[in-house]
Amino acid sequence: MRHVRRLAALVLWVSCPTLIPGAAIAQEQWLTPKLGELQLRSDFRETYYPTERVREQGTTLRILEERFGLSFPIWQNSSDELSFTGSVRFQDLGTQAVLPATGVSLPGNLWEIKFGPTYRHKFDDGWIAGANLTVGSASDEPFHSIDELTVRGTGFLRVPQGERNAWFLTLNYSNNLEYFSGLPVPGIDYVYSPSERFTLVIGFPFTSVEWKPFEKLTLQATYGRSER
Repeated sequence: MRHVRRLAALVLWVSCPTLIPGAAIAQEQWLTPKLGELQLRSDFRETYYPTERVREQGTTLRILEERFGLSFPIWQNSSDELSFTGSVRFQDLGTQAVLPATGVSLPGNLWEIKFGPTYRHKFDDGWIAGANLTVGSASDEPFHSIDELTVRGTGFLRVPQGERNAWFLTLNYSNNLEYFSGLPVPGIDYVYSPSERFTLVIGFPFTSVEWKPFEKLTLQATYGRSER
């Protein structure tokens, strides 16, 4: 039954529209052309999804979600960075819904825990290359067995276009992608950043916009394909 319960967890993660976990911290670190300025950062978010009716089941579903992210430098200078990032996402589900194909009840709680290092190097011509490795677990019982283990690796290259803009090329691997599990998936994004207060990223696998109207206020929206 373990694989059935895990399937229930994964299907629900896909069905919930949400920001990519940890994207706010990871995106800013990966896209910036400046190295050697990383600081300890944390991020906490709480989201409530109001009660909705479940189609053809005569029941309802509501979700309370909490997320926490942490990032800190391990070693850095003007041309090299090594950092560590971790995140935890918890969902409390209020529902009596079941998976239509199996009749298995959805679990009451879901967890996603992941962590890993990121390395970046800046070349003399301004190009920046790096890699990230993330290990984690997404399930109602995280790290219960190897079936719940998730592994993701990303290689990326930032090619500057002018002083602030850039092309961002990626190659992603994950054992838990929705459609390309076990296969490397290329990506390309264009980063438009006319000032430190506004950054637009458009392309695949994710699109985002970040605006800082005030020094202590940041507004961000991110859309991307789920890992699950």
